[in-house]
Amino acid sequence: MKEEIIKPGIVRRIIERVENENGLVISPETTDIILTAFLDIVADILSEGDTVILRGYMNIYPKYCKSKEVKNVMDKSIVTIPAHYKAKIKTGTKLNNACKNLSKEGE
Repeated sequence: MKEEIIKPGIVRRIIERVENENGLVISPETTDIILTAFLDIVADILSEGDTVILRGYMNIYPKYCKSKEVKNVMDKSIVTIPAHYKAKIKTGTKLNNACKNLSKEGE
């Protein structure tokens, strides 16, 4: 637990899953291209103001954040953060259930 899995590790796990469940052999290069294309498509959808719904896994949507004034801790001045959108993710049942049995002992 507390391990950070970066893109090459995700690619390797995808390949293992596809080979074990479907008997298909795919190259790491092809898997990387598909994973990158998927993430780029999600970014394109969000940039159009639309929502990505992957039932059971997650919903990703642009969320509007109002402008606000905050205090700069360095020089105590007031800084205005303009209104903006940012990506928000609401997890679905499969992702929530994946974390249910984690204990605090692993921390």
